[in-house]
Amino acid sequence: MTISYLRVTDLRNLRSVQIEPSSKINLIVGANGSGKTSLLESVCVLGMGKSFRHAIARNLVSDSSDNLLVYGKVDGRARDDHSHNLGVEKDKNGK
Repeated sequence: MTISYLRVTDLRNLRSVQIEPSSKINLIVGANGSGKTSLLESVCVLGMGKSFRHAIARNLVSDSSDNLLVYGKVDGRARDDHSHNLGVEKDKNGK
């Protein structure tokens, strides 16, 4: 499966990000602290419901917000597979 659309709101230093990644290769580049790892972490949150870095949701949510949102559109590999919309919203208590 591939992610054809990703929207991240208030996850760490990512206030509002929307991307449409390629189904082939994507490069994530930027200065230290610009959000590269946070973007990868958002994909993990979307797929697993939790971070690969911290078990505590409070550490994921931006300081200026009460909750985070990760939304994605996932496409199947085969021609007849359908798209699926996935979303995860968490508050600082992990709910």
